[in-house]
Amino acid sequence: MPGRNLSNDEQHLLDFWESPPGNSRCPLLRAIEIGGDTGLRSLKGIRIPFNYPVTAICGKNGTGKSTVLALAALAFHTPAAWYVHWTNARHRASRANEDRSYYIFPDFFVQGRGEAAPNGVEITWRYLSQGAEAATTFRKRDRNWGRYSARPVREVAYSPLSRVLPAHEMNAVRGAFSNPGPGVTRQQFDEQYRGYLAYVLGTNYQAVTIEKTNRLNFSSCSTDITYSAFNMGGGEGCVIELLFLLMKLPPFGLLVVEEIESCLHPEAQVRLAEIMIKVARQKKIQVICSTHSQVFLDALPRQARLLLLRENNGIVLVENPSTRFAVYQMTGEIQPELTIYCEDEVATVLINESLTYSDRRRLRIVDVGSDATVIKQAICHLRGGFPGRCLCVLDGDCTQQQVRGWIESERGADTELTPAFEILPGNNLSPERWVLSQLAYEDYRNQFADQLGCVRDQASEHLTEMQVEIDHHDVAYTLGRRTGLDESDCVRRLMRSVARNHPALAPLKARIAALLGE
Repeated sequence: MPGRNLSNDEQHLLDFWESPPGNSRCPLLRAIEIGGDTGLRSLKGIRIPFNYPVTAICGKNGTGKSTVLALAALAFHTPAAWYVHWTNARHRASRANEDRSYYIFPDFFVQGRGEAAPNGVEITWRYLSQGAEAATTFRKRDRNWGRYSARPVREVAYSPLSRVLPAHEMNAVRGAFSNPGPGVTRQQFDEQYRGYLAYVLGTNYQAVTIEKTNRLNFSSCSTDITYSAFNMGGGEGCVIELLFLLMKLPPFGLLVVEEIESCLHPEAQVRLAEIMIKVARQKKIQVICSTHSQVFLDALPRQARLLLLRENNGIVLVENPSTRFAVYQMTGEIQPELTIYCEDEVATVLINESLTYSDRRRLRIVDVGSDATVIKQAICHLRGGFPGRCLCVLDGDCTQQQVRGWIESERGADTELTPAFEILPGNNLSPERWVLSQLAYEDYRNQFADQLGCVRDQASEHLTEMQVEIDHHDVAYTLGRRTGLDESDCVRRLMRSVARNHPALAPLKARIAALLGE
């Protein structure tokens, strides 16, 4: 499953993040905390950790992704000579007319007419510097935030969503580059970054040139023809923009990108993620971006993902979410991370009733027939590359030896096609017979009576009638005939009487939780 097995570059990045060198040139941003009496936009009382050098933040609109990106860009004081590219950062001239640019809060947080100022909010950035932890806190009071020079020094490149605007629609760009004057400087992509661009977009480039003036960038390319940003596609311009920032960023720098997948087709998104990981490893840089793309999330390890979601009128954070769970939160449609194959409706209900709500909504349960068919379907799932993982759950009248025999028979010589499996409790009993055996215990019989809305003696009479049925498949029918309930409803009430807290189902629940958590 995507995000589970780390590539060589991904593993090296994880090793670097968990044990960074003590001589790192710049501090690494490890967390942002938003506290104080008031929140900042939609965020209040929340800690955003960064568990990997490349971090993709996802979530529905209005959950605070752009706020986190802005705070990440504000975490550092850029060196005096650093050129802050294509941003809303204000030009700041010192008394000595020194040309300086660095990010300040009004660059990102503008108070409109009638809007309350976030006075009382506290922003704390936590870093790892020279092997030691450090922190900086800004408190908003009246007009002031804090002394910006108190922040640690690090080169920061920020790419807002405005990079997707076509060059011909921006008057400043048209004026600066239609007939460029003597103030324009030019920089070429080197062979390595031309190769990265070719890989992402699937086109060979003989040359890529970036012209710079008045804090604006303008690109031109040579393939079989030469053309400028006035005549290139939006996706191509976005990739050139991001690769240029990566090329310029020195080792241990920070790149912040809004909506990183914008204008890119799915294959380009996957390849861009690969290049981000590769460059992050080569230069030991940190990348923090936002995304709504399932494709881009799937191309990253789970350590690289953060999910912001709205819950109880606030925003909460989910670390290391699976792609399907994140997509479910953004679309409102369940994207199963795990498929459980079992024998029949009774097993389906028994499994379902044993699970927590949070686990249940992340999987689907499919009853496919006989025990051997369960194994056959799981082998097909693995062989066909169906999305998500799978688990076989067999009735309690199966043995481990039988299950392994079916697996060996179905998979043939391909030993990689070995599905995970669990056997329901029962000691050679069907699920119906096992549940009836447990209803002999007082606690479970009381729960059975509660499910039916009857007294315990009546529940005992129903149990006696079900126990004498010759065919276990007729158990629910018998209960329905005696209570007037639908047969499927009887199955659910029977299973629920035992499944919620029975210790014999704990191994199955633990296995499911482990498969969802890997």
